[in-house]
Amino acid sequence: MVHSCTDLEQYVQFLQLIEEAKATGHKHPLKWAIQEAVRRNILRDYLERKGGEARGCLPAAPSERSEV
Repeated sequence: MVHSCTDLEQYVQFLQLIEEAKATGHKHPLKWAIQEAVRRNILRDYLERKGGEARGCLPAAPSERSEV
């Protein structure tokens, strides 16, 4: 039960990072929030395992898109 509370608290912190990134105008708020959460040890194990999947769902920046 205590572990679940810690996970929930860290999830809330992660959501706050996303909102912070949006509010400050980061071009890729989710990507920044994932990197920042790992740096701050927020949901680190989970994000290191699954963060790539979340980043993979993001649209590519114009410079990252392949020419068609």
